[in-house]
Amino acid sequence: MPATEFPPDVAGLLGRLRDRLAAREDVVGVYVYGSLVTGDYSPAASDIDVIVLVQRKPGTAMTRELTEMHTALAGTGGPAGQLHCLYVTADSASDPERLCTYWFGDRMTQWQMKLLTQAELASAGVALYGPWPPPGIKPVPVADLQAAVHAEITGYWRRISRKRRCWLQDSWVDHGLVVLPRAEAMLTTGDLITKSEAISRLSDLGVPGSLAQEIRRRRDGLPVTVSKPLVAWGSDWLITPLAPGSPLAWGEAVPANLVGALAALHACYHGAADLPAAIPRVTPAWWQALCREWVDPGLSEHTARHPPETTARARALVSRAAGHPAASAVLAGLPPTLLHGDVHPGNVLVHAGQATLIDWGSSRAGPAALDLANLVAAGSADVAHYARTWQQLTGQPLPAATIELGYRWAALQIPVQYLPWTAAHRPTRDVEAALDQIERALGQLRSLGIRDGSCRDHG
Repeated sequence: MPATEFPPDVAGLLGRLRDRLAAREDVVGVYVYGSLVTGDYSPAASDIDVIVLVQRKPGTAMTRELTEMHTALAGTGGPAGQLHCLYVTADSASDPERLCTYWFGDRMTQWQMKLLTQAELASAGVALYGPWPPPGIKPVPVADLQAAVHAEITGYWRRISRKRRCWLQDSWVDHGLVVLPRAEAMLTTGDLITKSEAISRLSDLGVPGSLAQEIRRRRDGLPVTVSKPLVAWGSDWLITPLAPGSPLAWGEAVPANLVGALAALHACYHGAADLPAAIPRVTPAWWQALCREWVDPGLSEHTARHPPETTARARALVSRAAGHPAASAVLAGLPPTLLHGDVHPGNVLVHAGQATLIDWGSSRAGPAALDLANLVAAGSADVAHYARTWQQLTGQPLPAATIELGYRWAALQIPVQYLPWTAAHRPTRDVEAALDQIERALGQLRSLGIRDGSCRDHG
């Protein structure tokens, strides 16, 4: 794209920058890359990305001169505040670790000529001044780009994902979500896609269409009305906005956005290291307390609704479950994550093909399968979608134990934790069916060998 096709105010800024840099004997070339060249430029949101190749690393005097030049340009207003200009030594342009002098909108700092920057410049760059292709810049092998993206996602973005305050800002939400489809495209097909294309793919990762539209409108500089996440709240209560839709029917297909959203939640908090201490954790002690201090007393409240032998059987099975020797080993083999904790069709509202998960009062940290097993079968296409989304977000395959061992544990915990409700609201045949589930699950746990606190399948 020639410079005359840039927006007029941007073309004027780049022309002034080019003329001043071309007058210097130490400048080899001036190059534009990024959204201005790909046609994805948004005056409201895009940077003006420029690479300047220089003969030698700027010293103190040169840095001072460049700072004065950029400060003068910034004083002209308009798009000057969006100008990002990286000064790269021509003989080390392909070194992604080398720190380079960098004008960042309103100040001089340092940054690197990263592999993705090199790839974007080589594949879709424009020379404002100097030779093309830029000296020292070559196409980057796809495998190298994929390794760089994987390192960025599993390093920088994993750390950022655990910083809660930044995610209260629209700019971070928009930036973080747009990164995901771009990373997925590079990791799966080796493609460099624009931010607009990435926004159009957000639904594939479980992002609600309304949020994707908000991101697009903010990028286009259009006003966005955001619904309040909470209507009101107190020290131990909150009211959320009314979610449209009807409860998911048992056996009905689960909307893909819910499966993707659960994968994103579980991937973000995998390990549960940074969760507040007040959030309950599914540990052997928690499990014993659930069985003995909540489920068993709950059964006692409904003895009049069922035959004595059913109640006796229920209490005996709950006692066996509480003291089962495999519980510690199973839970030790399942890394915890943040859970909704009460996922079932009645808590899933469906509207226009999109699901909203309500009633988060049972949130806890525990095995991810506890949020899945009540909705989707272990070998289903839904679980395959969950695993793909997990890998896209983390760059790592879903640990096998998450499904294999996780579903085995969920087969026990879920019917046990719902047993008081079943006894209170369902006929005896449904209570007996739940007890049969618990008995089968206990039998499955018996096939696990326990050595040194770990599980081995003897089945």
